[in-house]
Amino acid sequence: SLWAGPFGLRINGSGAVHVFFVLSGYVLALTLGRDDSPGRTIRFYVRRVFRVHPPYVVAVLLAWLVSQWAMPRGLADPPWVRVPARVLPVALAFPSMAFGLLPVGWSLFVELAQSAIFPLLFVLSRRLGVWFVLVVAVLLLNPLDDPRVHFLRFTLDFALGLALAAWSAPMARALIRLPRATPAVIGLAGVALLQLPFLLGLAGNRWVDLAQGHAPLVVAQFALGASCLVVAALHAPTLRRALGTPIALYFGRISYSLYLVHYTILMLFVLAAPGHSFSWPVALAVFVATLAVSTVL
Repeated sequence: SLWAGPFGLRINGSGAVHVFFVLSGYVLALTLGRDDSPGRTIRFYVRRVFRVHPPYVVAVLLAWLVSQWAMPRGLADPPWVRVPARVLPVALAFPSMAFGLLPVGWSLFVELAQSAIFPLLFVLSRRLGVWFVLVVAVLLLNPLDDPRVHFLRFTLDFALGLALAAWSAPMARALIRLPRATPAVIGLAGVALLQLPFLLGLAGNRWVDLAQGHAPLVVAQFALGASCLVVAALHAPTLRRALGTPIALYFGRISYSLYLVHYTILMLFVLAAPGHSFSWPVALAVFVATLAVSTVL
């Protein structure tokens, strides 16, 4: 019930990843839209690879070193993994969970795989319209039953980000004519949509189980909720001011690195805890310490 309650938004990592995906679609569309010179697509791919992959490599190597040093051997139910060095070249070749060393890496696989098809989505939106791309993205919510193409179901997130970039000006004009609180209401609707999968899970089986969290309906709910939050961030004056403060801008700049290293730092605390679990007061302290150490790192 904690996940489904008001506090759930603070620990809704699944929803936060979808915000990350929608923002990526928005920013990538702006990047392609500003570059009309020859070789635009090649430059796009080079930038994406160097933006995503080198930090991922450093994060995996850090996680591997820490796991080798900090995790005792022979644990009956280890909270993390220890992998041999011989598999590192495979883990480093392309973003992934790195055999469990970096669980957040699944989202980086989606990010680079979606980046590979994003120029095509962008061209289709210019020639056939944004609505055409959105319809294609909805159809891809049920891709072929092959793990290698499951990333396609997240096309909706990137397509919605593309749509928000394409419709930015007309959306701003429309919102000006509506009540001043409209962007904030849209943001609140986004919060509700991000929590909806947990609420439905609790109502359906009394357990908030997102083992099927990549099911088409859940992906659609998360993607729409994330899009509403982006709209609010762009057009709600109070939220825009909050996101423009120095501390918000600082954490925005380091957010990718923070995302990559926080799990490794958290595991240091988990491995040191009796039974690999915390009471609530200790968990709060561990959260603060993990954030502090990860920020410095």
